[in-house]
Amino acid sequence: MTIKGLSIRVRENIAIISIGIFVTGIYLITSCPTVRYWDSGELSAAAYTLGIAHAPGFPLYVICGRTGMIFSLFGAAYTMSLLSALWGGLAVGFFILMLRDWVKRLSWGIVIAGLALAWSGGLWSQANRAEVYALSLLLTAVSFYLAVKYVNSGSMRYLILAGYVWGLAGANHTSSAAAALPALIALVLQNRSMRDFKLSHSFCFLTGAIIGWSIYLLIPIRSALCPEINWGRGDNWQSFIHLITVKDFAFSLKFKGWLDFAQRLYIHWKLLYENIPLPLMIFTIIGFWRLRYQWWILLLFLCGSGVTLMREALPQADHLGYLLPVIIALYIWTGEGFDYVGDKLHTIKFLSGKKIKHVILSLAIVLIMTPIFIKQYEKNNLRGNYSGENFGRAIIGSLDEDSIVLFNDISSYFICRYLQTVEHFRRDCDLILPGMLIEGGASRNWYYQEIIERTKISGLNPLPFSALQVIARIVERNHNARPIYCEYGEHYRPFYKYLKPEGWLFRYDLENKLNSADNYILPNKDIIGEDQETREFYGSRLYALGLYYQDRGELRQAEQYIQAAEELVKRRH
Repeated sequence: MTIKGLSIRVRENIAIISIGIFVTGIYLITSCPTVRYWDSGELSAAAYTLGIAHAPGFPLYVICGRTGMIFSLFGAAYTMSLLSALWGGLAVGFFILMLRDWVKRLSWGIVIAGLALAWSGGLWSQANRAEVYALSLLLTAVSFYLAVKYVNSGSMRYLILAGYVWGLAGANHTSSAAAALPALIALVLQNRSMRDFKLSHSFCFLTGAIIGWSIYLLIPIRSALCPEINWGRGDNWQSFIHLITVKDFAFSLKFKGWLDFAQRLYIHWKLLYENIPLPLMIFTIIGFWRLRYQWWILLLFLCGSGVTLMREALPQADHLGYLLPVIIALYIWTGEGFDYVGDKLHTIKFLSGKKIKHVILSLAIVLIMTPIFIKQYEKNNLRGNYSGENFGRAIIGSLDEDSIVLFNDISSYFICRYLQTVEHFRRDCDLILPGMLIEGGASRNWYYQEIIERTKISGLNPLPFSALQVIARIVERNHNARPIYCEYGEHYRPFYKYLKPEGWLFRYDLENKLNSADNYILPNKDIIGEDQETREFYGSRLYALGLYYQDRGELRQAEQYIQAAEELVKRRH
């Protein structure tokens, strides 16, 4: 890693930039070209309409996404995927830069820490689709980099900037910013006694943070203009507070007994284990012991874990995003452990030469990281993957004109809303997700009003009300005038006889034949291919279809569908 005539600092900067460009390039070529599952459809549609996404609204993400779309030559969802790739690559670069300035040299351990972060499923799975977590990690890394600059120089401008960038992180993803704050404060106060602490320091940081958070003012401004995606309609103080504090989402320290806590903890550690392969885990343990008195790293790990455990029923896609602060802490320890082992090599007589040591360490990085890269590339390569869009088009493309569709799953709902909002596909249909009507949630009033406007229902009192009440009113008011379709779900059982076709929106082509059915047909196994996320997604619907036939007493057919679901989601080796 030497270039004649250049200072060590410049050489290190060139190396960091090169790593960042390489990682960004990999993310770009593996990006999803269209809408993906979970929140991808809603976030892309919110950015396209400059609207308000689900809590906490993600105003910074929406602004950045809309700005990118203005200059992009691609579709809305693909543009958001490419922006995530750029943010992910920059996050890795600033992570390495922060560690370099913290230890005041670019070591091989820092390089392996950066590459391990880049090839982790936690980051890569968020940097190839429309999601908020890559931008969140970038802002977290930049805020820590600025905090290190403040610690090294004592310049107040770095402290103000650190507060500002942290405020931007809060305007992007509240929970991730909250998890990083204690660690950021501990880093700023590192090597400072209370005697050195001045009130002006905290004032500077707070000022910067408030300026960053001020982007949340976009929510009431845009809500007043009624964009098509307008979650929360922050047009009054109560709904605005509920939205930005994520009050209606399932964050709770009250576990439903020890079993609930154990289940959440198991998922947490299982996903962490998947992001720290065994060859790296040895270095992580060594690094943890050597940096055990660096409290800011430990706080980052503990607070990130705490926020993740507080989130109930978190799907794996989101769980990986929430884990990113924890993964950062783990890889800081990993890099330190790798450097410690490298320093020990230097004490061996025949390995004491500087060039020999560099050759051995670089070879070790290649041997460790190459299998990890290959495995994650196969898992996260979404280039040419249109399964999400095809899924949505198949659902609403075959419906009767002017239909009402009652969804039970947020992924399929968001995909179809994206197609309606951005692609202007089947705008004659009204798509409803009654499950969003969580009882007692003040920020859900907007959605109640939206359902009333779309389905002309009446006779419901203000909150609290239940999704079941809303479904009953929709069916009562519309089933004689408009076709009503639905997914399988507990709430829909009383209404199957009113719903088309036979109360079920999805069917499955078990015999790999496109038989003449006017309702949705799931693609056969060959079409689904090797995309495990897609296989699991379709498998869950197939399993639900089995439950539907079980409800009807058609046990033989139910068993057939449930068995097919189990076969579908098996991983191919």
